[in-house]
Amino acid sequence: MKLKDQVCSLELAKKLKELGVKQESLWWWIKFDKEWQPQYRLSRYKDGGSYIPEMSTRQTPAVQGSYSAFTVAELGGMLPAEVGSFVQCHLTCIKLGGEFGVTYIGSSMGESVYFIDAPIKAKTEADARAKMSIYLKENKKNKEDK
Repeated sequence: MKLKDQVCSLELAKKLKELGVKQESLWWWIKFDKEWQPQYRLSRYKDGGSYIPEMSTRQTPAVQGSYSAFTVAELGGMLPAEVGSFVQCHLTCIKLGGEFGVTYIGSSMGESVYFIDAPIKAKTEADARAKMSIYLKENKKNKEDK
């Protein structure tokens, strides 16, 4: 599987940054010459040569205009457990043909209720999760965004 399929697209990475998402990721979209590429976050060796990712913000790429290329796992960790009026809900990701769909399902009076009418779809799971993060931020559905 290509790295570009495991991180959110450059377009969605830019939108997440614009919406104020902290730029903390192991991968970054960086422009080399005229092409954007996902690159591993700057890292360092310590403890007798062990490879330890550098997590401080001082070690983010020193390239102007870089964007966090969030992975599927990072995006999953960013998505909230509670959305809207749902107190108990769960994130569901399904593969629909050649696309991934992401939605929240909660329950109301014993019946399953979808948080949004249809899953948010994308060609990769990372992009579907990024689109859900953007939807929640733009519609102020995260508790911390209210």
